[in-house]
Amino acid sequence: MNSKRLKVGIYDPYLCELGGGERYVAIFAETLQDHYDVELMSHDSTSIYEIEKRFTLDLGNVKKRELPPKTGEKRTTNRRGWVRNLLEHRAEDRKDAQFTSEYDLFINLSNSIPNYSFARNSILLLQMPYFDTSDDRLGDRTSLRERVRHRLFGASLTMEEVLKLKCYQKKIANSHFTRKWIHRLWNVDCEVVYTGLDTSLFQPAPKENIILSVGRFQPDLFCKNQHILVEVFKELCEEGLMGWELHMAGGVAEKPGQSEYFLRVKKAAEGYPIIFHPNAAFDELRDLYSRSRMFWHATGLTEDEVKTPWRMEHFGLTTVEAMSAGCVPVVINKGGQPEIVTNETDGFLWNTVDELKSRTMSLAEGTELETKLRLRAMDRSHDFEKSLFQRNIRAIVGSLQHSYEEAFV
Repeated sequence: MNSKRLKVGIYDPYLCELGGGERYVAIFAETLQDHYDVELMSHDSTSIYEIEKRFTLDLGNVKKRELPPKTGEKRTTNRRGWVRNLLEHRAEDRKDAQFTSEYDLFINLSNSIPNYSFARNSILLLQMPYFDTSDDRLGDRTSLRERVRHRLFGASLTMEEVLKLKCYQKKIANSHFTRKWIHRLWNVDCEVVYTGLDTSLFQPAPKENIILSVGRFQPDLFCKNQHILVEVFKELCEEGLMGWELHMAGGVAEKPGQSEYFLRVKKAAEGYPIIFHPNAAFDELRDLYSRSRMFWHATGLTEDEVKTPWRMEHFGLTTVEAMSAGCVPVVINKGGQPEIVTNETDGFLWNTVDELKSRTMSLAEGTELETKLRLRAMDRSHDFEKSLFQRNIRAIVGSLQHSYEEAFV
């Protein structure tokens, strides 16, 4: 048997964000590095050390490859005709994807139609896709042409997009919420594989009267609505909640709007027991989780889940982190959160601000229910163990071995 190690390329165009998707692909890399030559690729200079530090992972055998800017990002449409434009765009896409031919297995993280892959085998890791609701992609298809196109190719896919998707033998979604929308938008089915957490890193300590919120401070597509949570906590204080603190931890990037949003939220909290932890280190986060009694999550509160599903929390690993440390989750009943929390069993799901306030006040009284929910939340967190995620990764990669000359270990 040939002992040559197979080459695996993992591509993440958003690597510098170091968010949930980046953690997902980093665990893929960590899991495969002992048996394969693994390269983690992006178009930025984010280092392996930065990834290891951010996610508490060991990527000692993973190499980083920085790719040049994509040709398609500089694309312009000329007036010489749509056929010529189509051919030129296809040539640009294929040029951008040429590097994938160097790999036995290419793994691509995406929230849109991916580019071509020329690897022997390819896996597509899908996050919640974006789409423009103005083109009525999900509207009624009254014409025969539209009904046939939807039946054959997907909700709004061109032939080119269909060909790109067919390059990937495995398509994986990070939650059932994401899977539902990918199928609805693209008529493509995916396997759901939840990300994983090393729950041993999160242990409860003696609990204090702390409500914790964890999420990046940003006012755009993925707003965690910290400004709303601050107002809710202020209202609770005015209505009689005493002896409690709200702690808000999350990244504040040097990007337009993010620092301004953080300062706006912080300004609104003045005069109340609200403490901020911008860009908190992992050990500080663990300490906050361990001491907090409740965990709040409000992503998507002001959004319509049908019109703007990408503004929901696609899964929500911070909720799992909180549960593993014995925080009772009080989280919004949208996006991927209901896949983690079962209402009144291992936490609370809420639909309105009034429900959030009433659930919070009932837990603040320190009843026997809080103790039961805390213990069940800790038990539930084990369903998302990192070891289970890694087992799924090995099974997925192993299922592709029949097309390799060398079997995967």
